[in-house]
Amino acid sequence: MISSGETAVATASNASVTLIAAVAGQFFQQLVIVNEGSVAGYFSIDGGATWGRLPASARLDLSVRIENQAVTIKRITDGSNLADVYGFML
Repeated sequence: MISSGETAVATASNASVTLIAAVAGQFFQQLVIVNEGSVAGYFSIDGGATWGRLPASARLDLSVRIENQAVTIKRITDGSNLADVYGFML
């Protein structure tokens, strides 16, 4: 398992930020993202080519195949910043 750590991840601008860093030589089949904040945003598992919706105050539990790729999050363009986001992969 790899996680985003004990400290919540947040955004500070329209730029995406890394939620979980890429791990070379391993692939993961399950991604869990917990957004404890009151603001919705987006997440990406492919370097920002595509974005999935990250609802406010929600937990996403996704079956995926992630290999040597970071998981990133971003706020809605010019919206409020995401705060209190955590993630882990198995």
